[in-house]
Amino acid sequence: RRLEEDPLQYMIDHHRHQELKILFDYPVQKNQNREYYGGRMSIETVFKYACQYGCEICVKLLLDLTKEKEIIGLNLITKRESWDNEDYTKDYRFDHCLFAAYWNCRGRKKEILDLLLCSAEERCINIHAKYQHGDTLREMIIADVNEHGGKIEDFTEATYKILKIDPSVDLKEEQ
Repeated sequence: RRLEEDPLQYMIDHHRHQELKILFDYPVQKNQNREYYGGRMSIETVFKYACQYGCEICVKLLLDLTKEKEIIGLNLITKRESWDNEDYTKDYRFDHCLFAAYWNCRGRKKEILDLLLCSAEERCINIHAKYQHGDTLREMIIADVNEHGGKIEDFTEATYKILKIDPSVDLKEEQ
């Protein structure tokens, strides 16, 4: 992404953590009853973008922002309209933050999923939220390892513990 197109995505993509922090310290601009910091995305969409494509530092910055200013709806799920035929790589806009992080985890950045799950109780993140197709995160992880070629090491012990997944019982990694 180019800086002019969407400054927040650019900063996340290029790990410009100091700039993100500086930008988040400025007062929020309101646009159509949604909160914006720059670019064309609401702060919730920026957060989900960071969960799916960013690093744990970017996500932590945004989580800290929620604690200080309470402006991000961490459990926000947006309904996909039938007319919305945009690129499916932008599905993070419609999903719960845990599922955006799950898809990042598939890219092997499991620290973000851990960060969200470990913050779930304190930040009231719903770990039982359902994906667009009706599965919970727990069910998706079990299916990923048991049926879709995922590996037990793709997720951390903390993830398994929080989601009450017993790898020795629930997971049967394919050989």
